[in-house]
Amino acid sequence: MGIVALTLLTAPAGHAQTVITVDPLVRYQKYLGVGGTGQGDFKTLVPEMGMSDHRVCLDAEKGMDDSLRYALESKAAAKAAGQEMIYIASNWSPPPEMKVGPFVKSYVPVDRRYAGGTLDPAKYADFGNWLSGRIKLFEDAGIPIRAVCLQNEPWLALFYASCQYSPPQYVKMFKVVAPIIKRDHPGILIMAPEMFCISKDWEKPLLDDPEAAKNLDILAFHGIFYPAPEVLDASPGSPIAQ
Repeated sequence: MGIVALTLLTAPAGHAQTVITVDPLVRYQKYLGVGGTGQGDFKTLVPEMGMSDHRVCLDAEKGMDDSLRYALESKAAAKAAGQEMIYIASNWSPPPEMKVGPFVKSYVPVDRRYAGGTLDPAKYADFGNWLSGRIKLFEDAGIPIRAVCLQNEPWLALFYASCQYSPPQYVKMFKVVAPIIKRDHPGILIMAPEMFCISKDWEKPLLDDPEAAKNLDILAFHGIFYPAPEVLDASPGSPIAQ
């Protein structure tokens, strides 16, 4: 296969057309799969749309029964399609008794302390043990967790299940919790910081701290906006989850 040139025909008036040259013989990235979160029509998503990764929720507010049910449904759909589903897990909020305010006005009917607040530093180890137990619930049900993120979008205190950190707080928490998870679940991969987009304010403190960096396996973020090349250059070859 030779080199392919693509011409973009939507250039604004007065601007030259853009030509993108693609050489399929040069590989820059290895694509591992495409995934989804929560529930869905897995009988369609898996065989027809190629879903191979399933992101499940670990926190109590989301409902462990629902998360497990969705995971078992996607596993059955993958088996029927002759595939293997990869499971990654994220936590939206620690248990409310481990958090301190201020909290956010929320529609959550169980306990408003799920919305916002931050994890009490005195509870970091307790949180690690709790999170490890949540992972084990999935494993005992036949859902192996390949990778886990300790906190979904840690920069925000939102009106749904959330927990807010500053970058220094997050690094301190990470250095306590990540080793507990790896101790209890050998081979599991740790993703972080799972921000909305790449941000050197969040990735670099983890990468620059040797104790944190040794347990960081995957840089995770939710969008490709505001790229920070210095972050990616600091960890060449590291897997990225988006």
